[in-house]
Amino acid sequence: MLTAIIIYMNPRTLEILQAVIREFIDSGEPVSSRKLCRKCDFGVKDATIRNELNRLTEEEYLGQPHTSSGRVPTDKGYRFLVEQVMADLIGGLEFETEKSLSFLKEEFARQEFDEFVGDFAEELELLGVGYAPESREVYKSGLDELFSYFVSDYEISEPRELFQIVKDFEMLDERMSNLMNFISQNSSPRVFIGKSPITRSPELSVIADRFEMNGEPFVLAAIGPKRMDYEKNLRFFKQLREIINR
Repeated sequence: MLTAIIIYMNPRTLEILQAVIREFIDSGEPVSSRKLCRKCDFGVKDATIRNELNRLTEEEYLGQPHTSSGRVPTDKGYRFLVEQVMADLIGGLEFETEKSLSFLKEEFARQEFDEFVGDFAEELELLGVGYAPESREVYKSGLDELFSYFVSDYEISEPRELFQIVKDFEMLDERMSNLMNFISQNSSPRVFIGKSPITRSPELSVIADRFEMNGEPFVLAAIGPKRMDYEKNLRFFKQLREIINR
């Protein structure tokens, strides 16, 4: 679970860490100092970047699967990136985004929660889950998107890890009420890297927020791989809240 504490980091170190995580999210491949030099202009030599990567690895923001391989983000690294994204999250709605969000707002206002969660999951290409505490109803959509990601990108090699994801999906109906203890209507979306109140798989991340309609709460969560696009997804949550509250 993320805290609201932003840890200070040297600007160059921060820039390199962000570049590694975003490159890994985009490619799924360990990121080397040579690759960073080719793709980013940090104004320093390869050896300096290598030293920064070593330091970030020692501080456990990055991991190194093999001695000769590049770096990958750790859960601590992902958390740090998300905290930075949430602190800097600004910007208005783009036209196409506003159209899709308006459609979601209409479904939410009509309490068509099956359609609302289904279209939400399709927009983010993640597993979407909604929970209405008053009726204790749970709405789920997008499991095929989640499995398609893991299978097509070979993110998971151990069958037991896939079994855990299936188990998490089966247990969502029982666990969704747990999120009510972690989310306030007046706070930012909550982000959980790895295990969360509703998932046990270390391979998943969860973004969750709370909305209200006519005084009744509704919890909405997006579940996806840790290698998700946090910036895009958090912006979508922020803008969805803004348009629903208009």
